[in-house]
Amino acid sequence: MNNLVKKLGFERIPPEKKYYSAVPGLLNRIKNLYENICDIYGDDGLELIRKNSKEYGLQIGKRINSKGEVKGIRDVGCFILKVFDNVAENWEVTHFDDDRLVIEVPRCPYTFESEALCKAHIQMEKSLIETLDDSLDYRVGKSIPAGDRVCEHILLRK
Repeated sequence: MNNLVKKLGFERIPPEKKYYSAVPGLLNRIKNLYENICDIYGDDGLELIRKNSKEYGLQIGKRINSKGEVKGIRDVGCFILKVFDNVAENWEVTHFDDDRLVIEVPRCPYTFESEALCKAHIQMEKSLIETLDDSLDYRVGKSIPAGDRVCEHILLRK
């Protein structure tokens, strides 16, 4: 840190504190952008979000597969848990076997109210999972925007 910054009395923010203060704001910003896109462009905006989310998941999946294979419920599930752990601290695995993994999240980190917007956004996870292992599928069971008390993210064998 240079001398002028020290003279100001500025102290660097530890990474963990940055995470806990920055991530919720960034997720809220994404939600607000999505809502504004939908308000302005309607169904075309929703399709744009869906397409962008799907492409992003595909890019991540290709990058991960280029470093080595991530296959099967266990490996793909652990990777998806890393994704969830980056945006939510309160998830829980409620089922795991060779054919299915269920992750429950009691609070949406994006605070989506629109089920359609949520479904467009989660195309990223769906695309990512299917790119990592095309024998797997991704679904949402329960959904907070649909009125359930939790979101239920399900990874399963096709």
